[in-house]
Amino acid sequence: MPLFFLPATLTAIVLTALSAGSTILALSLTALATLAVWIYIRIIGTVKINSASLDWDPDHPPASWREQINKAEEFHITGTWMTVIA
Repeated sequence: MPLFFLPATLTAIVLTALSAGSTILALSLTALATLAVWIYIRIIGTVKINSASLDWDPDHPPASWREQINKAEEFHITGTWMTVIA
């Protein structure tokens, strides 16, 4: 997913700049803002759990593994909605 951050952001910025002065500027700004939220959610919400799960022993997961997975799922759902809105 991080591979898409830079190209998607640059494309959104260019398209927003090109739409300046047009009637779709508000939509472009909304898409740019939701893209920023999406990137924030991905970095803050999912990188942590992905990094932590690499060290988990499948036979002996941490006591709070279910809570950690559920929290990450909430970030995934929010991130998906941000993508749909953008």
